[in-house]
Amino acid sequence: MGYPKTGSTYLQQWFANHPSLLYNGKNVAGFSNTWDIEKYAREASNAHDYFVLKCSALGIRGEITVAAEGYTAQGVIAYQEKLACTLFQLFPKAKVLFVTRGFEGMLKSAWVEYVVSGGLLKFDDFYEKYAAGLAEAYNYSRVVELFEKTFKPENVIVMPYELLRDDPAIYLKEIERRLSLTKSEPPISGRVNAAPAHSYIQAVQFLSQIIHTVIQIFPKPLAAKLYSLYLRKINKQKDISLIQLLAKFHKN
Repeated sequence: MGYPKTGSTYLQQWFANHPSLLYNGKNVAGFSNTWDIEKYAREASNAHDYFVLKCSALGIRGEITVAAEGYTAQGVIAYQEKLACTLFQLFPKAKVLFVTRGFEGMLKSAWVEYVVSGGLLKFDDFYEKYAAGLAEAYNYSRVVELFEKTFKPENVIVMPYELLRDDPAIYLKEIERRLSLTKSEPPISGRVNAAPAHSYIQAVQFLSQIIHTVIQIFPKPLAAKLYSLYLRKINKQKDISLIQLLAKFHKN
């Protein structure tokens, strides 16, 4: 569980490699459909202790750009409560791992996530506009208390991103200890899914502003639809040639 840019990609790779955990990307608990479950049940050699589900949508998402009106304190709280309830209905005996991050780094990363997903605002304007929603989205105490109340405190594990960054071996060992895993998996070497360079961030926002300005010649509903198509494009394909070219320009 958690938020963007808290080492989630690193943890996903580690989960996928771990002999005691079944994890398979965006699939649900390692399974893409019921056929996968039946196949797993037929293979006697399978013996995982946990089936892992990724859910990192507690904070800001790229869709904030096109659905900004719903990003309020009340909207965020209602969504998080519904998410906790839904997950409990599906997985009542689950262990929940929360990864937190210091607020300064988290807010900067939230803005970067917003920009590379098509957001148009500079950091100060972004924070001013979404401050109420951000304050609740990243209210760790309230969110952890919510999940502890839902899943029971002994089933909620809270870990700081900074420990993963500084000493992944200790971080991962603590997760294995809290899950009572008898098998172990070493840390992954190197950085995974590092934050984009400043020049790339500038290039994406420059391109987004140009496209957003140009499409204003169309009626508002059509302009909104065209910008949504652009958002889907840049979210699916992170290595767009034009953005890479603009990034080199901004770097120079």
